Amino acid sequence: MVHPFCCMTSDLVGGKEHVLTSGSIITVVAASSAVPGIVAPFAIDAHLFIDGTVTGTIPVPAASSLSKDPIIAVDVRRSSTILKIIRTGTRLLSAQTK
Repeated sequence: MVHPFCCMTSDLVGGKEHVLTSGSIITVVAASSAVPGIVAPFAIDAHLFIDGTVTGTIPVPAASSLSKDPIIAVDVRRSSTILKIIRTGTRLLSAQTK
């Protein structure tokens, strides 16, 4: 049985949210788990991916387009303060790569 899957990432090169829906689940999860300052960004093709919470939240719209079945989503953000620090650091890193 195959289950549709998507993962939210943030692209440091383009500075935008990117939803991954194909490829190796290990690669996709690694790309969406790269926390700035803790885990190095993950390169896929011409993109440099980090944790998706930097540019977005849970990809419910993307997941809804994959299936009409119920969606199981997990919000693992601990606090808005940590999220603000990550977003600030990511903006600085993104500005330096342009």
